[in-house]
Amino acid sequence: MLGLFCAWLFANAVFVTPYYAAESIYLPLLLLAAFVSVAGLSRESQAQLFRAGVALVAALVLLGLLQYYFDFWRPGPMPQRAAATFVTPNSFATAVNLFLLPLAALHLVGQSARLAYPLSLWLFAGLVASESRGGMLALLAGLGFVVTCVGLRGLWERRARLLGLLGGALATWLAVVVAKSLLVPFVQSMDGVGPTLDTWFARPTWDRAEIYGITLQLILEQPLGGAGANMFIPLFEAAKSDLFAGSIFYFAHNDYLQVWLEYGVIGLGLLIALACIAIARAWRWASSRCSGPCRWTLRGVNCSCRCSCC
Repeated sequence: MLGLFCAWLFANAVFVTPYYAAESIYLPLLLLAAFVSVAGLSRESQAQLFRAGVALVAALVLLGLLQYYFDFWRPGPMPQRAAATFVTPNSFATAVNLFLLPLAALHLVGQSARLAYPLSLWLFAGLVASESRGGMLALLAGLGFVVTCVGLRGLWERRARLLGLLGGALATWLAVVVAKSLLVPFVQSMDGVGPTLDTWFARPTWDRAEIYGITLQLILEQPLGGAGANMFIPLFEAAKSDLFAGSIFYFAHNDYLQVWLEYGVIGLGLLIALACIAIARAWRWASSRCSGPCRWTLRGVNCSCRCSCC
């Protein structure tokens, strides 16, 4: 199914879309190559790769915190929010969640190394600094998935770990936000252009509904075949209302809508089928063949991937 999905994305980028973009060609190739490569690794090699990924994301969190506090170097047009080397903070939050959820799950079930807890809080600090509400929603959904797996009895048996995880997350959130409120006046006094203090709830939410509405209108113009890879930006720029004047939107903030717009019903169907098959197979395989940290790491990563699509 993944091969079919990547093949459709590649064919669309080469033969269908009128908007050329190199990433439309190499992204499906990289996606397929990555899955094939990891599938051929041994379990120990996969664990080492996961540890390397945690180390990399932990370093990116440090860069993101420097951006968040001091408006340090950033590659995209999103000031005052952590994005590390990603174009948008939401992409950074997705990358953080891919490792934060498994670490939190491993700590909760008590089958992890001692570093899992502090690393979870460190990655959570990066998620808070991204100020990505979608990323936070994906984290909560993933934790809810893990909690469902553990069950009420399991939660009661692990109540100390659960309370420690929730308390640590709350303390980390407060520390990140309070530290910014203290550092912003200092940075502004240095250069006069320091980052402004923004809150999680100060940004409007109505804009998402407006974005979804415009995207759906664009979808209905070509609902079957789609407009072509990377066509969201030019189409949305031409159709957006005056409410978004002066702003550029790179994404629809909903992968299912954007895939439908660009790759048509076939692309959307393949994406949904891929998600459903991945969830079903991961759950069945983890429940029947895995035990210990492997099972919870797999479930955490799997749920993070699915939740990050919305």
